[in-house]
Amino acid sequence: MFNRFTKFVMKNKIILTVIAVGVLSVTAVVFASYPSLLSIKVSSQKNALNNKKTTPKKEPSAKIIIAEKKYEINLNGGDMALPVKEVYVEPGASVTINGYPISDPCTIVGTVDVAKPGVYEISYSFKDAKVIRKVTVVDQIKPIIRLKGNSKIVFTVNDKFTDPGFSASDNLDGDLTAKVTTSGTVNTAIASKYTLTYSVQDSSGNKTSISRMITVNKKVVVKIIDPNVEKAPVPIVVAQMNEIGGMTFTGNGFKTSGKTDAPTHQLVVIDLNTNQEVLRTNSSVSGQSFQNDMNLNSLANGSYEMKFFNGSELKSCVDKLGPSQKILRAKVGNKLITLDYPDNRVCFKVEDFAYQYDVQINVGHGGSDPGTNSASGVTEMALNLEVSLYEKARYESMGLKVHLSRTTNDTYGNVMGDASLSILHRSAVAHGYYASVSKIAYSNHHNSAGSNTTAAGYEILVPAPATSAQLSTELAIANLFDQLFIYKNRSSYLYTKDYDLPANANPARDKRSGQVYTFRENFAMNRVPLELFNVKSVIYEGCYMSNPTEFNWYYNEGNWKKASEIKIKNYVESLGINYVPPVEIAQ
Repeated sequence: MFNRFTKFVMKNKIILTVIAVGVLSVTAVVFASYPSLLSIKVSSQKNALNNKKTTPKKEPSAKIIIAEKKYEINLNGGDMALPVKEVYVEPGASVTINGYPISDPCTIVGTVDVAKPGVYEISYSFKDAKVIRKVTVVDQIKPIIRLKGNSKIVFTVNDKFTDPGFSASDNLDGDLTAKVTTSGTVNTAIASKYTLTYSVQDSSGNKTSISRMITVNKKVVVKIIDPNVEKAPVPIVVAQMNEIGGMTFTGNGFKTSGKTDAPTHQLVVIDLNTNQEVLRTNSSVSGQSFQNDMNLNSLANGSYEMKFFNGSELKSCVDKLGPSQKILRAKVGNKLITLDYPDNRVCFKVEDFAYQYDVQINVGHGGSDPGTNSASGVTEMALNLEVSLYEKARYESMGLKVHLSRTTNDTYGNVMGDASLSILHRSAVAHGYYASVSKIAYSNHHNSAGSNTTAAGYEILVPAPATSAQLSTELAIANLFDQLFIYKNRSSYLYTKDYDLPANANPARDKRSGQVYTFRENFAMNRVPLELFNVKSVIYEGCYMSNPTEFNWYYNEGNWKKASEIKIKNYVESLGINYVPPVEIAQ
């Protein structure tokens, strides 16, 4: 055994001082370059203490052995597969000596061409150690085929059919249009459904296909929409003595009119929770008629009833007007005012206003009402829905919230109001209801002139009293439509009409120059939202479906999407949102 062992380490030298008893052998393994890596093996042989003979002491010996250094390189991540054109980030490697990590870097040699599929080798070396990383650049991206025109084409038996064409491109090979193969045929003499399939393969073996659906229909009679049906006529109820004859929303409240036999007339608002008067305004009286402008800005959130004071007593206001004449709800200042008429009394609720939707779209017709149709059999309700669903998806892709009146063709969609009203009027009520909490509201339709196959062009129908400032977005859309639509022969494309004039004596009143009209708006989708909800709603008539040439250009050649994008871009930008062009649908 030894009784003292001292180690000194200085730079690359090791000094051992050993004082030993008995027989002691010391073996020190030293790594000259790395003095911290020291291994000492001590062995001893026990001295026979009972040996009577005196044995000369032997000096202890120390043997120094320089160990072999073993270098190893460990790859971070191993071999790699990299999608073509994706940036290659070097994962690196670490070095160890006899299992101990060191900070010295290894030498890395090699390049990866991420634009060219193949197997690339990256070499890592340190001293006499070397390893290889294999990086495989792979192209698994399919080529893209883009159809020119619509993916669904509809025409009539014996009409001439010309494939609108296509284009194809690949991330590496570039233009592959010339390599596209087409399978399938179309027999224009037989009414049926046909499929044309377009396929292409790139140099990496990636394949893609896309199909176009062709429908050949028997020729059908084009239905013309009666303007008197579109305007949704409703019965008008005349107010009797001491009854309300009309109410409209204003920017800060109500404008109320009616009949009275009292020389003094006031409207009074009662808080239904406290039964206390909270507001009183004087009416102007002329003969037996009164008018009253009531400002509601001072009212807190709550439930109220409007009564009238005739100079001696307070009575409930009586409103026996028809369901098409009673205002329902509107944004008034920063409040939402919602009216109710229990037992013909006038009650209303005040609450904080908040938009629920960015865009409200009424999808024209539906269910048992197909609207008009093309000579090839495409119904207006189906085309209205296809356009509306496309626009909804595009708005939502830019973060907007959209409400559609319907999402299928088997129903007319949202309807509200008294069952005695026409379904068109009830649809207009529902449209106004959602429009009152939306920033933008419009209705999608398509036109018809019946047997007149030459009438062509778009139409934008707007409210009669709307100003140029209120129609600035629609005016911009109309100007761009003028550039897009190649078939136009109408005298006016942005206009309004008078509800009280018969259809055969009701000319279109142009609105491009800022004209403001005081007559009652003609079409239900304009009139009802304005009268009952105090909101602007616009009607878009995309094309004349009764004109086969225009319909083919608009629908089969896919120009309806260009028209929709004009609307979408202008409405999105009117909200202060950046417009993002569409990514073409391809496979």
